[in-house]
Amino acid sequence: PSMDPLTLRRRAALLRDDALIRLQRRGGLAPADGRGVGRRAAFWALFGWLPIAAWALATGRSFSDDGESLLVHYGVTVRLLVAVPLVLVAEGVLLGGVVRLASHGVSAGVLHGDAEALRPVGAWLVALRDRAHPWALAAGASVGWLAATGALSVPTDDDHALRWTGAEGVGSFGALWYLWVARPIFIACVAVWLWRAVLLGIALHRLAPVGLRLVPTHPDRVGGLGFLDALPKAFGLVAFSISAVAGSGWAHAIAQHGASVGDYRVQMVATVLFCTVVFIAPMLVLAGPITRARKAALLAYGALVGRHGDALHRRWIGGERIDDPVLDAPEIGAAADAAVLYESAAKMLPVPLRPAAVAAVAVPAALPMVAVLAIQVPIADLLKAVAGALL
Repeated sequence: PSMDPLTLRRRAALLRDDALIRLQRRGGLAPADGRGVGRRAAFWALFGWLPIAAWALATGRSFSDDGESLLVHYGVTVRLLVAVPLVLVAEGVLLGGVVRLASHGVSAGVLHGDAEALRPVGAWLVALRDRAHPWALAAGASVGWLAATGALSVPTDDDHALRWTGAEGVGSFGALWYLWVARPIFIACVAVWLWRAVLLGIALHRLAPVGLRLVPTHPDRVGGLGFLDALPKAFGLVAFSISAVAGSGWAHAIAQHGASVGDYRVQMVATVLFCTVVFIAPMLVLAGPITRARKAALLAYGALVGRHGDALHRRWIGGERIDDPVLDAPEIGAAADAAVLYESAAKMLPVPLRPAAVAAVAVPAALPMVAVLAIQVPIADLLKAVAGALL
């Protein structure tokens, strides 16, 4: 049977029905037949932020003249009211994108349309999705990262990230809610997306041998996979969220404490590079199939062009009577057209990462850094610097 839209939506359950969404369905945060993206985005954002905001308002820490109130510690608000909703909205973007792109790939003949051939791979991936140890590994990696950055150390009243609590200090309700409820919500969202990036890479790796029919002469130079450039858009939202949280902390230091944007130049570049590399990495697993298709095509089309050229030379230069059907094949055409087949295969890119795919992640990751730079550097000067670098 061919892979119709219903089958494609069922295949997308790999992304739609992971352990966390099933858990939230039990709690009523998501409908039984969907994800409830808007509902969950609003709930988790407000669940994390409203108690802190209410405490700050009640204790007079929403605004203050010392530059250390809640609203000028931009990271708290950005983390909960911007990053968390965007990360959850990205789920719907990724799910819809996978279904649309898979449908297009099947209709274009690049993706295998035989559902029976893909069934064992799909079953293996669903089993991997439902296992507990990948989630435990993601949680362990998150805890390790937090420990390495000192986020799990016992906070003190000198901890600048909690200065917005004022005289109440780290033992206040606002600080405790932020440390043990609000911040873990964001960390969990990021950890889930890191696992999704890994799972998508594994899925592409397992599906490639049985699910791809690459066309080496395709004008997109990636065997017909150019339509996958739209896939990183969802990861772009996540990259923007991570970058915005990092940048908001630096923006506070620059705007409220006189720090220089130059003090954070390396961190800004590292953040953009990290987000870009991590979220385009799943596409790199297709480098192997593309490379193999290119090598096979160069041998096959090289032999075909050589046969065509040899028969042409023998007929018109050597004067021989050549009865080779390759000379009369309309789909090959003249010698110049035959050579184009070989040249097209030779121009295939080694990885399916055209500029559009990289920009879909890199540009959103860079936007918060531009906002941070704009605190001290006028936008006009930034644009001139960018134009000068490009020209």
